[in-house]
Amino acid sequence: MTITPAALSSLHWNDTRLAWDTDPTYSSIDNIFSTSDYTWRPTLFIANSVEDLSIIDDDVNMMRIVMAGQVNWVQMKLITTHCDSDITYYPFDAQKCSIILSSWSYSNSEVTIVFNTRPVIMNFFSENGEWVYAGYETSVYAEYRDRIPFDMAKLEFKFVRRPGFMVMNIILPVIGIAILTSFVFKVAVDSGKRLDIV
Repeated sequence: MTITPAALSSLHWNDTRLAWDTDPTYSSIDNIFSTSDYTWRPTLFIANSVEDLSIIDDDVNMMRIVMAGQVNWVQMKLITTHCDSDITYYPFDAQKCSIILSSWSYSNSEVTIVFNTRPVIMNFFSENGEWVYAGYETSVYAEYRDRIPFDMAKLEFKFVRRPGFMVMNIILPVIGIAILTSFVFKVAVDSGKRLDIV
């Protein structure tokens, strides 16, 4: 099972080298814009992606840098991840799908990934006919690569299957076909007659 959400991610970090709040010459400038070609950004990637394992980067979306040195970078990306399905109680099952974000080259002592107080905003979410969105969970843990710890930020979504969808679209049609086939009349081969269905 895979999910492909259109994610609008907002990344924030502080870079004191870009601050000018203590310089009265530029105090009238609230913020400036830059791209990743000219500004440092963390090398992040989606660790459980099934299509693209490249670094998250976009030259189209500009970085907003405020005078205190805070960098705000909004990314829009289609993410396709793999989910393990548990259909023990099908069609009354619930599934969990996650998006795991990690740093590529910076350890957790150099880049620490933390979630915002409100990491998921459902303003653009649309209901699905088969699944009901049932919330999310966040966690950050360390993964060791060559004995070096890297942060892994996990955002896990929970979806509950609508049993009414399965009953109306699969179970009832199968039962209906089974009942109709019991009324089929068998015509003997030696009767020489043909059964025409109009």
